Amino acid sequence: NNQEKSREKTWTRPFGRDTMKKKEIERVLFMKLVQDCLTHYYCDCGYNCAETIFCAACEAWELKQMPETLRLMGGFGGGMGTGNVCGAVTGAVAALSYRYVEGSGHTSPLLMAKVRLLMRTVRERLGDERCLSMKPKYHTPQERCLPTIRLVAELLDEVEKVKIDQPAYQERPAVKAASVK
Repeated sequence: NNQEKSREKTWTRPFGRDTMKKKEIERVLFMKLVQDCLTHYYCDCGYNCAETIFCAACEAWELKQMPETLRLMGGFGGGMGTGNVCGAVTGAVAALSYRYVEGSGHTSPLLMAKVRLLMRTVRERLGDERCLSMKPKYHTPQERCLPTIRLVAELLDEVEKVKIDQPAYQERPAVKAASVK
């Protein structure tokens, strides 16, 4: 009938290159946010900050979660156990990698552009990407690291929404090894 046909109409981008069915447009417009999927993983499953962000992003972006990939995230919690780069940030970078990598990180310019944007945004909005700096500001005895995880997830959602023109892959010059004396 006519209602079903109108739902199936295609949308053409202004320059006419790509078409999307209305259902695809609705899926993009109403996609879950990473920040909407956090509580289950952190509070119910007991995952750490890196595991939580990674799993929440996989759920929000409808990426297949495999137990092996979750196991890889375990050591990144608590700034890799040393207070270094916050586990929520490393989990967000891992999620971007899982979504955007094409072969390898070296050959994935869109991935690297998204990662640079995320890291710049974390530094600008949260002051630092290190767990040692963030924990005194955002950690609470009741919620532990959940406030930090929420903030990083919010930034990840913002980065995900940013349209970045596919940057050209640029070969980096080889790094010369230092001579050993």
